[in-house]
Amino acid sequence: MTLDELTEAGVELSKLLQDGSFGRIASEYGYAISFDKNPIVAVEDDFNKACGEAVGDIYRSGFTVRSCYFKEPEMGLVALVTCTFPLERQTGVIAELILNSEGVLYLEQISSYRGQLNA
Repeated sequence: MTLDELTEAGVELSKLLQDGSFGRIASEYGYAISFDKNPIVAVEDDFNKACGEAVGDIYRSGFTVRSCYFKEPEMGLVALVTCTFPLERQTGVIAELILNSEGVLYLEQISSYRGQLNA
């Protein structure tokens, strides 16, 4: 996948998160850390938890998507797509997609953050 295609996927993921389309996210990207949970439930739970830990309304937030290739791919990881939703008081929500060497793009994690993220 090109960086433009990866960024496009990140924009789609960001919009799906804001729309609450957790089933579509799970079916299109899976969820690496769903463990024993249903992936739909895991995505929704982690998104809601992250939103609860941040300050502000993610549904009115803008988002930023950045894509990059790993300089030295390890363990079959090729690229990273970072989707950030900056909110109030230097908090926000971050979601990451990973492209592996088999060409599969999957949702790696959803979490909150505090403080400035490195650009």
